[in-house]
Amino acid sequence: MSAAALVEALTTAEATLHRGDAEGAQTAVQRGARACAELSARGERIAPAQLDALRAVHARCEALATRERDRLAGAVSLVARSRRASDAYGR
Repeated sequence: MSAAALVEALTTAEATLHRGDAEGAQTAVQRGARACAELSARGERIAPAQLDALRAVHARCEALATRERDRLAGAVSLVARSRRASDAYGR
């Protein structure tokens, strides 16, 4: 894999997170991790400008992942509260 593969993987992760596709993002991040490992094993370096761009995409991915995690936590909390309320009426 190459630096281009890393860029593509992170860009795909960002796009899938925007769509709310956590599984797709996970797959893309795994591809990115493999690309990083292969680049490192070969001793390849990423150009500073490209590295800055990758850092920016990574930061956006982290922000999107946090937003998605918070959304899911809120949904789980709502279901739990609804279940408790429903159980209280059933007693």
